Amino acid sequence: MKKCISLFLALVLLLSLMPAVLAVEPGLDNFKKTKDYPSGLFTDVKDDAWYHDSVKSAYEYGLVKGVSDTAFNPDGNMTLAEALALADRLHSIFYNGTADFRQGEPWYQVYVDYAKTNGIIPGSGYPDYNAKATRAQFAQIFAKALPESALEKINNIEPWMIPDVSITASYSTAVYILYNAGILTGSDARGTFNPDSNIKRSEVSAIVTRMADTSLRKNFTPADRLDPTGISLNKSNVQMQVDGILWIAATVTPANASETWATWESSDNSIATVSGGKVTGIKPGTVTITATTSNGISASCKVTVMEKNPATGITLNKSNEQLIVGDFLWITATVLPDTAENKTVTWTSSDSSVATVYNGKVTGLKPGTVTITASTHNGKTAACKVTVNKAIEITSITLNKTNATITVG
Repeated sequence: MKKCISLFLALVLLLSLMPAVLAVEPGLDNFKKTKDYPSGLFTDVKDDAWYHDSVKSAYEYGLVKGVSDTAFNPDGNMTLAEALALADRLHSIFYNGTADFRQGEPWYQVYVDYAKTNGIIPGSGYPDYNAKATRAQFAQIFAKALPESALEKINNIEPWMIPDVSITASYSTAVYILYNAGILTGSDARGTFNPDSNIKRSEVSAIVTRMADTSLRKNFTPADRLDPTGISLNKSNVQMQVDGILWIAATVTPANASETWATWESSDNSIATVSGGKVTGIKPGTVTITATTSNGISASCKVTVMEKNPATGITLNKSNEQLIVGDFLWITATVLPDTAENKTVTWTSSDSSVATVYNGKVTGLKPGTVTITASTHNGKTAACKVTVNKAIEITSITLNKTNATITVG
């Protein structure tokens, strides 16, 4: 009986200790190589390829696999769904020591849900997970895959050093985190990032292995900066409509300048606004859109914002009229087309001492000839000639009878 009680107590003690024994502490030590990578496993990953060792390590860590048993497709692009699956595996292994995901329909939904729950992507997510991931999107996702403590800063790359990543870009913080952690190094000696290009599977293999294995992270210092020497715009004088949108592209020279981005400014935001080269018409008028390099070199484009339905002409109901001094006449103006948004008409007299005009009412003041002109707000005109005559004075009066007889009634 005592043996049974002792055995029971020992079993209870063991069970009480099991959660502590099985618990996994978050950390990079949870990344372990669990697979063998035999030489020549993927026929399209040559031994002398720059990414060979990265593909090998990523495969051994169980983070990537081939597109088939014998092919890796190193130049293939990665979709947003595939990027999320990788980031989720990194996150789960770091925190839980394992990456067990049960796929459903669509296959990537489990990864989307995990990423939203764990703050890897914002709650709104992406509209199309089958779209190819850009390098900027990949950086934003992977900067959240591991905690800040696991992305220790080993480089000192300031926010202006990467030539094609503006400090105002939404992805700049993520990019600089990964550069400073030695996970990204760019595509050239100055660290050019190419944020809008799609990311290749070969590049991904290098990134994920550096995420998991700190010994693979790279010390990197961008080469000396090269200041822009000029900037040009693809438009110099353009027209657009109210509520319309047009794009102006800026080209900074040289192409390998340390910063190839520009800041944009409109001379009058009430007429047109600009953001990143995107111009939006607000109201009719003319503005100057200016793009300026990081070191103050600028180029400008004149933009004229027009109405959606401008006046194309104007007609008058009279062309040649006469009136006498002190009298008046009316002239009616019609703005064309009938759908014109602004039908304002301005009236002028060529000689206000002879005749004046107000809203089409012409008043004769003294004998003479004037031109009465009606103008639209955008300069279309029509005219009427008005001759003002002197009033005829009465010099005599006659009757048709000089002597007449009538009867009463």
